[in-house]
Amino acid sequence: MSDNTPIEVPVVVVGGGPIGMLFALRLAQLGAPSLLAEQNATTISLPKMDMTNIRSMEILRVMGLADEYRQLGPKEELSDWVTPFTTGMGEKEHHLFTWPLEGNKTWREKIRKINDGTQPVEPPLRSSQIVLEAFLKDKCLKTPLITGKFGWKFLSCVEDEAGVVSKFVTLEGTECTVKSQYLIGSDGGRSTVRKHVGIQTSGYNFPKKLFMTFFKSDELAERRHFGNFWHIVTPKGFLVDTNAGNLFASHHIFPEGDDTSHLDPTEVAQANLGGIGEPWKFKIDEVLAHSVWQPRFRCANTLSTPSEKIFLVGDAAHAVPPHGAHSLNTGILGMWNLSWKIAAVVNGYGGSRLLKSYNMEMKPVAMGVIEAVGGHIGRQMSYSDWITENLDVIDAETPEGKAVRARVGAMIRDIGNHGKYYGRELDQRLKSDIIFQDSDGTTEPRWNALQYTPSTWPGARAPHVWLKDGPTPIFDHYGLWWTLVNFQKSGKSDDGVLDNFTMAAEKLGMPFKTVELVDEDHARKLWERDLVLVRPDGHVAWRSNEAPLATQIIEILEVVSGKKPLPTDEQILINHTVLERV
Repeated sequence: MSDNTPIEVPVVVVGGGPIGMLFALRLAQLGAPSLLAEQNATTISLPKMDMTNIRSMEILRVMGLADEYRQLGPKEELSDWVTPFTTGMGEKEHHLFTWPLEGNKTWREKIRKINDGTQPVEPPLRSSQIVLEAFLKDKCLKTPLITGKFGWKFLSCVEDEAGVVSKFVTLEGTECTVKSQYLIGSDGGRSTVRKHVGIQTSGYNFPKKLFMTFFKSDELAERRHFGNFWHIVTPKGFLVDTNAGNLFASHHIFPEGDDTSHLDPTEVAQANLGGIGEPWKFKIDEVLAHSVWQPRFRCANTLSTPSEKIFLVGDAAHAVPPHGAHSLNTGILGMWNLSWKIAAVVNGYGGSRLLKSYNMEMKPVAMGVIEAVGGHIGRQMSYSDWITENLDVIDAETPEGKAVRARVGAMIRDIGNHGKYYGRELDQRLKSDIIFQDSDGTTEPRWNALQYTPSTWPGARAPHVWLKDGPTPIFDHYGLWWTLVNFQKSGKSDDGVLDNFTMAAEKLGMPFKTVELVDEDHARKLWERDLVLVRPDGHVAWRSNEAPLATQIIEILEVVSGKKPLPTDEQILINHTVLERV
């Protein structure tokens, strides 16, 4: 059966997971209608992720979602979440080392007290994808500019001069056609969109698989050996506390070739927590779900088709395990990078170079995450190897046993906490031909994956800082689209620079906001320039201490909106840098 009347909409988003739904919501906030198609009628029941990191929570704050989402997360008042490493959870097994991780209470105190630009404006949030998807689906279905089609399976798409013609089939078997300017493939690591358009991926699969048991246990909730943990790691796998209550996910590691189809999920979870000893026979009240999954480290060779009418985001673009919460959060970065560019072109505010910049800016970020997570997992697995090599003594109450445990604990300490990549989370330094690099010889700040260096270096996320009034972050002054921040001294004229930018933006049809901050010396020091032009995603597009001429302002705005190429010397520098990073 077929519905022969095509639906016409500017953007089609295929895949109604968190990234697809956030993409559609952001398009709607920016005035661009979309059709959101998801093959499943309901949201997921498996706890695929359990941490929305600091940058993602900043993004949700901008979208007006953070506060409501926090109400759904577990126990905001807890001061910390830890990841203990053990030889097992039984009576005779031992604790080896604990990775500390600040809870939201500690984070909020730090953010309030430390105003040196190193902090995010929002703490992270421990929350399951089960919760996030249900929350976002409700928002999407209530948003007028989103046509939600849950139960629509993607079949095919064809690009033509006008855009993309896509075909779907409903759960009832009706085939439907949709015509759009753009199609966003957000349909997961096994993306049908990606395969249909012939985009290949590069990377590898981790040579292990994990048996996940999602269960309810009141006994385990009460017998918290190590306090309020995020994960507990054993030589056989790890356990995730998904709600700071009685819902847990056990992940038991098996060799890639093992047949696990006959295994009982309760026994697998008990064996995992038993570690090197006998299975720990705690009571599991109910097994809610179980599955087998394999970590994948893959990135699409290109994030769009050559016509730049079909784009990939989320796991469809770059697959990485949820180790350290990098999977979902890297997808949110891609959504945040591309959604405003699509909306700008659809609304007539931006040129085609905005769309070209997505590959240049996002692929190096994704490749960096894949490399970092793969390396960290490999180092963490060495902990299990060490225990296996010392099985006969590691739990012994002898000087030799204590010495082995101390050596393994030191190894775990030196590997470093996978949840503390704050530089990688906050300091994505994007490079493309819609960003002006400094021309005054300024040296780029040192980049550190673990520690964020606040800077308005072109392409970087502009740093959070509290203004003099105390409760207002500079972020809250941003407009919906491009924002020019001007730091001024009282009694000093701005020489008409704000008016000149405003008039130039009006001439080009660009939505534009100017913000004048008077005598904000501390913020000015952290922001490093008198004039800083911030993009809709919070990244710096241009900065200067000198007011440009009117003709220069037009060129600046044409470049940052994707309507005009960078000057030649700038373009050569950008192309060279991006090639090096990829």
